[in-house]
Amino acid sequence: ELEIATTAPGPSADNYAAAIFRFMAGVSARYNDICHTQIETMKITTTTIEFTAWQTKTTGVNDNCRPMPLIAPLHSFSGVQWWVTIEKTVQLFLEHESYKRMDFLLPAPTRDRMGFCTRPCSNSQALRWLWLLRYRPDRSQEDIMRLTLPSFRVWIADLADL
Repeated sequence: ELEIATTAPGPSADNYAAAIFRFMAGVSARYNDICHTQIETMKITTTTIEFTAWQTKTTGVNDNCRPMPLIAPLHSFSGVQWWVTIEKTVQLFLEHESYKRMDFLLPAPTRDRMGFCTRPCSNSQALRWLWLLRYRPDRSQEDIMRLTLPSFRVWIADLADL
């Protein structure tokens, strides 16, 4: 399995995963959407970061299966510019022959989470990674495990109103 290390010159795999999860919250995306998105479609404007999903869930039999834009505003409540991490890591992927044609946004992490493998991150891997990134000594394990990948569509957007 070919691996790409992201510790130098780019952000760590954990930072990239956290940024992708934040992107999902910003676009209210399903995990399936980012699993069907080519990295080469990345577009950054002065106010947004955008990708185009080449496959998405349809809502009816007569739906057109057209590419769906995933557009997140360049906004951060904490001041962390998470989109810069995505931009730098995607540039690393695009420069690497084995990664530049990736049609998913989150590759599987290496065992030490310092880099990526050339395959997509499975739902179960992504969920465990999300829980690991959310861990803090002051949080209960129960609170962390309530967070699921569908949470980005179900309730995370509601937190903006708090």
